[in-house]
Amino acid sequence: MPNIISNLSEQIARIKAKFSQLKKKDRNFQIFGADHHKYKPNPVIKNETLAALEETYQVKLPAEYVLFLQQIGNGGAGPFYGLDSLQKSFYEGLDFTNEDSKTNFALPFPYKEA
Repeated sequence: MPNIISNLSEQIARIKAKFSQLKKKDRNFQIFGADHHKYKPNPVIKNETLAALEETYQVKLPAEYVLFLQQIGNGGAGPFYGLDSLQKSFYEGLDFTNEDSKTNFALPFPYKEA
């Protein structure tokens, strides 16, 4: 396990460095979506928030993703318009975030075909 944590720590450091490099190379935010996120991750997620979401939605998130959320950010900078927050991922359609469109991850995966 210590080797995995070490590798993840190295990956986290590389990701953070890449945000900085991208911001320097694309100062005017010419790459598609960069003017939206400006290469800034959202604030990190708090342990209490994460625990509450896992309990509410009856899920256990992968350790690698938790580390990303806790050390890099909860969405923000990423491909195109950026990454959505964990909270937004609990909705069926990312454009429809009302209480009726929440996904129940405790149910079997509903899609079998493309």
